[in-house]
Amino acid sequence: MASTSPDSRGPLDILVVTGRFPLLSQSFIERKVVGLARRGHRVTVLAGGRGDHELDAGRPASLRVEYVPEGRTLARLAALSVGAVHAARRSPRFALGLAWALRNGDGRGRRLELGLRLAGRRADVVHFEWSATAARAVDVLDLLAVPTVVSCRGSDVRILPLGDDRLAAGLRRLFATVDAVHCVSGAVQESAVALGLDPGRAFVNHPAVDASSFSPDGPAPPAPPLRIVSVGRIHWVKGYEHALQAVRLLLDRGCDVRYTIAGGGDAAGTGAVRFAAHDLGVADHVTFAGPRPPAEVRALLAGAHVFVLPSLSEGLSNAALEAMAMERPVVVTDVGGMRELVRDGVDGFLVPARDPAALADCVERLAADPALRARLGAAGRQRVRESFAFDDQIDRFVDRYHALARGHA
Repeated sequence: MASTSPDSRGPLDILVVTGRFPLLSQSFIERKVVGLARRGHRVTVLAGGRGDHELDAGRPASLRVEYVPEGRTLARLAALSVGAVHAARRSPRFALGLAWALRNGDGRGRRLELGLRLAGRRADVVHFEWSATAARAVDVLDLLAVPTVVSCRGSDVRILPLGDDRLAAGLRRLFATVDAVHCVSGAVQESAVALGLDPGRAFVNHPAVDASSFSPDGPAPPAPPLRIVSVGRIHWVKGYEHALQAVRLLLDRGCDVRYTIAGGGDAAGTGAVRFAAHDLGVADHVTFAGPRPPAEVRALLAGAHVFVLPSLSEGLSNAALEAMAMERPVVVTDVGGMRELVRDGVDGFLVPARDPAALADCVERLAADPALRARLGAAGRQRVRESFAFDDQIDRFVDRYHALARGHA
């Protein structure tokens, strides 16, 4: 159970800015804000839209969620007007530029809308959970009278800027504007530094999991068949087609496997992966489970023998953390920050990206050796408990927030 002890330094007012909320695919944000509120901090989530489920009715009273009104509603126009007044007071030159952009239908006006919703708000710290969102509001971040933090999670600094010069320029401006940049792994920090981030503004706080919530309920079911599971949105960066090729290889070697992919995605991404399963002749061995709430993810992991992460890029996978907490051996690609979590041959296996044969080799070893599965699974859970505990992650965020708030006092 995560700590609910109040912070002896006093409660903070924390404004968290994110997109749709809450989302099953972003449960780490939901866990974080609930964890902060349970420590006694006053947390407001400013969300870009409603998510795919409702928050637990038993959430702390100090956690509030505000949704950005859509369309040309009075609430939306009022929010923009109030923000514009605060912005004009702090920077008349900015206000004139904004008026020109809005009058002429300039796309810049739309990009500034989020920033206007923030202007004039009172908080001890504002934390943008997504750097691309913050980059769109960078024009008004320096108008905020409170410290700002932005999170870099992986693709935002490792992939997206490669094909988007405007985003790359926006990130460089963002890194020069915000007070602190949270990176989910050392590898992500290196990518952000390559985009111009001053290392002195960066801090690494790895993803974490509450091991009491993701705990093994008992041994995996008998094998064969060997049950493999992956959890994550269906997107090309997750590399599912390479995992399906590994399934084909395993079947050709006489290894009876069943593969479940839990996660949602758009029609194009899902269609591509389903076609790959059909084209490889493995569709009868593959289940697409769709997005699942945490309780059902735990059930899928409990019923599996092996967790596979075939990603082409990762910051550091929350899904792999959860599988390790459940004592399931993991086979993950050696990309991004995954080497900071998994020690090859100690608490899981690392394989090269885009290498179905290497992935199949590791899964085949695990299929043939129940004792190896048990050893890696137990070591993985111990790794999570010692180095990726949820309470420790919240402590690091709170320490940073307090330091920033003191610096702006």
